[in-house]
Order: sequence, then C-alpha cells, then structure tokens
Amino acid sequence: MCDLKKRRSFLFLIGLLLFLGFTSCKKKSTGIAPVDDPSDSLGGSDPSFTKSVLLIEFTGHKCGNCPAGGETADQLKNVYGSRIVIISAHVGTLAQPQPPASGKYTLDFRTRTGDELDQEFGASVSGIPKGVINYIEYSGTSLVLPGAWPEKVDQLLQQDSVPFGLTADMSVNGAILNLTAACEFGDSLSGNFNLGAFLTEDSIISWQKDYRLSGNQDIEFFEHKYVLRGNFYMPGNIQVLPWGLPISDTSFAEGHKEVMDLDIQLDPSWRQNHLNAVVFLYDQDTETILQVKEFHLSEEL
Repeated sequence: MCDLKKRRSFLFLIGLLLFLGFTSCKKKSTGIAPVDDPSDSLGGSDPSFTKSVLLIEFTGHKCGNCPAGGETADQLKNVYGSRIVIISAHVGTLAQPQPPASGKYTLDFRTRTGDELDQEFGASVSGIPKGVINYIEYSGTSLVLPGAWPEKVDQLLQQDSVPFGLTADMSVNGAILNLTAACEFGDSLSGNFNLGAFLTEDSIISWQKDYRLSGNQDIEFFEHKYVLRGNFYMPGNIQVLPWGLPISDTSFAEGHKEVMDLDIQLDPSWRQNHLNAVVFLYDQDTETILQVKEFHLSEEL
C-alpha cells in the first residue's frame, strides 16, 4: 500500500484539478493510473468483510456539468476498485426526457427510488452534480461536491474491514429478478439495522450534454454508467426502500447470518448482462450506511 501521506496528497491533487475542470471547457487529466483492488492485499481475509463505500452521484442527461462529476467517480473506481460502489441517480428537471419526435434525450432514467433520495437530500434543488457518501452528514448537509469526493472516500477507506460481511445470490424467474441477500456478523454486537439493495445498469449509450465542449454540446453516443434502476423489495410488495428493510433482531452473536429474499421486476429494455445488485447495511441510529457490496448478474447467468 502507498505511503499514507503521499496517497492523500495525490487525492487532494485529484480533487483540485477536477474542481477546476468544472469551470473550463478544456478537459484535464489527473495523471492517476489505476491500482490493484486494495482488498487483494488483506492477507486472504473474507472479501465480504472488506470495508466498501457507497457514492450516490446525483446527475441528469441534460446537466452539462455532470460529465465532469462522472469522471471524478470513474477516477475513484480506478483507484479503489470494488471498495467503492457507485450509483448514478438521474433526478430533477435536468433528467426529464424529451418527446420521441425530438430525436434526443428520449430515455427516461428517473426512478421512484432516485426521486425519494433526491427529496431526502435536496440535490436537484441545490444544483447537480453532487453526491452523498454512505448517507453521512458533513457540516449540516449530506451533499458533497465532486471535488471533495476523493478526500471523503479516502478517509472512510482507512478502515480495512468491518464486522459486517455482505453476500448475495441472484436468479431470474421470468420478469422477476430474485435476490437472496445475507449479512454475517463478525463480532457479537447489538444495534438497529436495515438490510437493502439497489439495482443498477451499466454501459447505456444515449445522449448527454457537456458544457465543456465548444460548439455542439450534445453528445449522442455517451456511455452512462452505474445507472440506478430501482430498489429490491419483499416479494409481492413493491415499495420504495432507499434505506432498506429492518432486521427484526437487535442483538447478534458472532457468526450470525441474517438473510432476506427480495425481488425486483425487470423492465424488458434492461440488459440482464449489465445489471448489478448493490447490497447495503444501514444503521437506523446513525442514519448511515455501514457496509456495501456490488454483485453482477452476468456472473450468475
């Protein structure tokens, strides 16, 4: 692992350069090369207990400043690999689709789950791109500008592991995606926890506005990553659940495993080999996410 002071200096430089990039039409490069997933060097420990962080990026396909925020998220993914899980929630007026006759911006990436998150955190009202990291509140707000994402993420990932291990199995049954999510407790502890899961889709090619471009700022073949498609719910009971479902027990012995069977209805336009389940453990008392893991449906098919 890199020297801590050097890595923090690198991350500060990333944030500064990306922040300056929002005010310039010229694309800047951070010069950061991808590194190996830090979980590979944890001495063979169970990867389900390796600390991971959730970044929810609030964005919109007609938000011309948002591609720069997406590049910040990509840089973090290149640095931290599976230790950071990213969700792009398209929210607000800048996410509204245009009529089919317009020929562009016709896809609707909005979701009820994303709208609930937006209502809770106020991202589209205050202006996007912004993000929330593990739902943590910083100085009176959970919203964090892209330039500050690297520092916040790095601080959280100083902790190598947590006493919560998340695993999942998925299967497709007609138009329903079934998810069996499990949380194993690595220590004896007590608390009020929720277990939940989001669904995302990767690599959607569609229109995106980018204010950094001179002339035509509408990109026809833009790759939309980490797109939020909704959340899983109890079978037969469709609900908006960005905070997950309560775990009935409040005291847990070491090795106890809590299991939930969840569903989500698949839209015919979603490509199954690009779908991902994002499973998370939420602390009701602190109102923050304690652990998160991403699972690819393509590995289950």
